[in-house]
Amino acid sequence: MGTPAPPKHSGNHLNPDFRLARESFLISQSSSLNIALVAFDELGAQTITTEQIRFWAFKTSKATAVGALANVLEDLIDWTIAA
Repeated sequence: MGTPAPPKHSGNHLNPDFRLARESFLISQSSSLNIALVAFDELGAQTITTEQIRFWAFKTSKATAVGALANVLEDLIDWTIAA
């Protein structure tokens, strides 16, 4: 059958009080690349200008950490809209 297509993003906005609404992430997990970058906006909806944005960030290429992050995010995917 081949590799399944990646899920589509529904474009839904998260409630600003939901912690994930203040996080940005990029995760790649494959046989040749394991990397994760996660950033958290400390001020969230309180930010008025771009100069006020304050992030803390985490980057790793440790396969076990990337796998754990990928598993957590996998549970958030709405597979009903997957291609």
